[in-house]
Amino acid sequence: MSTLHESDTHSEPVDRGAVIGDGIARLARWSLRLLLVAAGAFIVWWLLAKLWVGVFPVMLALIVATVLWPPTRWLRSKGVPAGARRGAGHPRGARRLLRGARRDHPVPGQPVG
Repeated sequence: MSTLHESDTHSEPVDRGAVIGDGIARLARWSLRLLLVAAGAFIVWWLLAKLWVGVFPVMLALIVATVLWPPTRWLRSKGVPAGARRGAGHPRGARRLLRGARRDHPVPGQPVG
């Protein structure tokens, strides 16, 4: 049971050719958009492949920095000096902080002996 509105009963018949033409025009516009997106993705992919030697270390550094930010923020809130915070961010530095500073390594700025 379809309900007809008063405006639908008095409208002129729609030409099928016009409806099909409008549908094809919409399809052409969406196809063009899809082609542009695909071309852009291909260009980005190609550039990444050519520049991967430089892009990979930057991406890796961003991931590591993101992972190490919460412990650094916590250490900063506890008043830990900047040098110790830097050491805690490095795996060897974290081990040294956990087991204590080694005595056989000289302290910078102090005479060895």
